[in-house]
Amino acid sequence: MELLYEILLEIIFDSSISLDKLKKIPPFVKYPLVCLVILFFIGAIISLFIIGIIIFDTNIWLGTAMILFSIALIILSIMKYKQIYELKLKEMKKKERKKKKTEKKA
Repeated sequence: MELLYEILLEIIFDSSISLDKLKKIPPFVKYPLVCLVILFFIGAIISLFIIGIIIFDTNIWLGTAMILFSIALIILSIMKYKQIYELKLKEMKKKERKKKKTEKKA
């Protein structure tokens, strides 16, 4: 049963994440699915942090490890988002330069 849930979630989230890269999918379908995936991951990270705080009273090492792990996930997520955003920004600037060059030639 656990394997079935894992397979279903993997199919849903992998397809939702790859939707962001496809250009043929309409935005009113693509953006809500991407937002849903982002909200799921934010919820999972926050729940790890809260569980770490709750467990901290009974087991200091495990609680600290979960809190540090959730903080590391937050930092890595922000770094990945920044990397993707900078890549898209560079692509947009390239398109603008090409557009200006074609306007100058015409």
